[in-house]
Amino acid sequence: FYGSKKSHINPLESYKWFFIAVTNGDSRAKPRLEALAKKLTPEQITKAEALAKEMIEQNPKLIQKKD
Repeated sequence: FYGSKKSHINPLESYKWFFIAVTNGDSRAKPRLEALAKKLTPEQITKAEALAKEMIEQNPKLIQKKD
């Protein structure tokens, strides 16, 4: 994911997974998502969020239910 030493990481995929983590309340993911967002264009962010929402729609168990 974003922030690793590997250069072949897809930033949209990273954003998508951090978005899902933040949606689940992972406080550690929020600063990473924000840092990555600064490096992406608004169009890339929109695309990554759409990919995350589509993935969540297809796999609702990705989102933990809050009591």
